[in-house]
Amino acid sequence: MNAARWRIAPEVAQALAAKQAVVALETTVVTHGLPAPEGVQVARDMEALVVAAGATPATIGVLGGQVRVGTWAVYLKVWLKVPVETAVLPAASWITVPRRSS
Repeated sequence: MNAARWRIAPEVAQALAAKQAVVALETTVVTHGLPAPEGVQVARDMEALVVAAGATPATIGVLGGQVRVGTWAVYLKVWLKVPVETAVLPAASWITVPRRSS
């Protein structure tokens, strides 16, 4: 595994280190399944349900050539190509990783 290709959110790393529950969520639910802006709200709702159940959400996707584990809402907006209201984003381009054909 190439560690430079992975970005794990601090809250996910802390939960894993403490052996607490972490729930993986996929960005494909919103990037391929639901139209914007509803997709962003569904992603937020899914993460809120995980938190309400006492676990840490770890939404996973690829952005800027890195696997992001525990994405923030700002990254979900990038995946959905919705304008972002903040300048916090790093200069990165998103890529789609297609399913491998058989």
